[in-house]
Amino acid sequence: DVEIQRIKKRVDEINNNIETFHKTNEALEKMEERLEGIQSKMK
Repeated sequence: DVEIQRIKKRVDEINNNIETFHKTNEALEKMEERLEGIQSKMK
């Protein structure tokens, strides 16, 4: 069924986006931690 194929493709796209989002979030959190470390050293 064409409709089912379209929905499956959409779900896959959404899952990929969620994975990318989580990876970006993790990277941002690590950067924030590093910045906080640098700031506390400067004080």
